[in-house]
This record gives sequence, structure tokens and C-alpha cells, in this order.
Amino acid sequence: MLKVKCLKFASSNNDAKLCYLNGHFGYFQKSVISTNGFGLVRDVNFYDSDNKLSTDLTPQDIKDTYDSKSLIPTLETFFNLHPNFKYKYFIGDSGFDADDNYAYLHRKNIMPIIALNPRNSSALAEPSFNEFGVPLCPFDDSLPMVYDGITREKGRADRIKYICPKVKKTRIDGKTTYILNCDNPCT
Repeated sequence: MLKVKCLKFASSNNDAKLCYLNGHFGYFQKSVISTNGFGLVRDVNFYDSDNKLSTDLTPQDIKDTYDSKSLIPTLETFFNLHPNFKYKYFIGDSGFDADDNYAYLHRKNIMPIIALNPRNSSALAEPSFNEFGVPLCPFDDSLPMVYDGITREKGRADRIKYICPKVKKTRIDGKTTYILNCDNPCT
């Protein structure tokens, strides 16, 4: 209700927008502070985003989206301002756990040390992989999972989708339906 009723930005500063931070809604201007391994501040970057607060996002979703999307523009700005700085490692909290961030850091030859975000994990059994990188059924490693395309969601990194080899994909009334024929489902 608060997100709907409040102004989307502060009347004193249009850059200070309504957002959720540390358990509270307030008017903040988002910034990122980059430090070295000793905690010494190397850069302060005011992060610019559209800051749209969708009514269907929880405050935690808003925070996770901001954290995962802020790393690349922040580091690009930092490296443009400080081209002689080289880092071997990046240490970040679970908000930075996104495929795009890992790929960017690897392209820069920076080893990411990022806590895994529980939103990216589940209680399902972890699969192993075959020699081609295809996930295997966690309950029967002789069954490779079947490629089912790319999942594209707004505000998230594209993900490769695999389904159980015992799933039958059919069309019913113009919609794709998955029918699983397994006594011990892994997905």
C-alpha cells in the first residue's frame, strides 16, 4: 500500500527515489562504495536506474534486482576512471549472485568470491554433469536431462532450461503442458 500511495521521488531531490533498504521504505539516492581489500574507499558511484517499483515485487525482490544489476555499470565506471587499477579478486555478498556478473568478472580476469543467493537454489537434489556439461538426473546419472530452450525473464539473466528425460511435452488447447511419468521426480 505504501508503494502505491507515496510519491516516487523526494520533492527536495528528484534523484532520491522511493525504495526499500535494510527493512524500510524511504527516499534514497542509490550509491555503490568500492573498497580495496583493506576496506579503504576507492570510489563512490551514484547508481542511476529507472527505479520503477512494480506492485508485484516484494521488497526483497527489489533489493536483489538492484544488487545484481548494479555491479557491471559500477565496475565499468570505476575502471574507466582508474584504468591502472588491477584486481585479482572480487568479494561480494549474495546480492551479486547472477550469471551476468560472473561472466563479466571472468572476462576481466577477476576471480569472483560471491556468496550463493538462496533465491537461486532449491531443496531439489543437485545434479551431476556429463562430459559435455549436460546435467544428469540426480537420482539416475545414466539419464541426461533434455535441453528445453532459453528462459528469459524481465530483469534477470537468461538461463538455459533442461527438463527431465521422463517428461513428455505436449500441446493442449494451444498451451504447452509437461506430463511427468516418474515415481521419484527430480524436478
